[in-house]
Amino acid sequence: RFDGTSDGMQAFFALAQPTTVFLVFKHIVVNPIGAGGTYVYDGGITNNMFLRNSTDGFVQIYAGIAIAGTTPIANGVFSYSMETFNGVNGKIRNNGVDLTTGNVGTSAASGFTLGSAGNFSSWTNIDFCEALIYSTVPTTTEITAIESYLKTKYAL
Repeated sequence: RFDGTSDGMQAFFALAQPTTVFLVFKHIVVNPIGAGGTYVYDGGITNNMFLRNSTDGFVQIYAGIAIAGTTPIANGVFSYSMETFNGVNGKIRNNGVDLTTGNVGTSAASGFTLGSAGNFSSWTNIDFCEALIYSTVPTTTEITAIESYLKTKYAL
């Protein structure tokens, strides 16, 4: 459990696009940007490849340009998500549903930070179960298989 005040986990490694992240997590408290506790994950430095909630509470990804879905990140409920960072072909999925696609920019990440921004600020009160990071864009068949694995493993 990341308590939203000082917990984060960080690893440094090259993470160029395309990158796809599958994640199983539960937000304990979702705060809009500016209220703190916004980042689910970021790159190795702040704002180079992240998933967070936008000012209206909707899920947002960014790698130089932000795209946001129209569904808020739910409080207190485990869910699984997929974010694809692939330039103009960025994509956000949550619980097996496409939320949005679009241009996320071309930034690469120098690592991966769970539970906060890459500079260990904007802490998030969140539980993580599993993060899978791929250096590809999975096919529809692969997405279905990975999501099925996560749903089954965590009884979602």
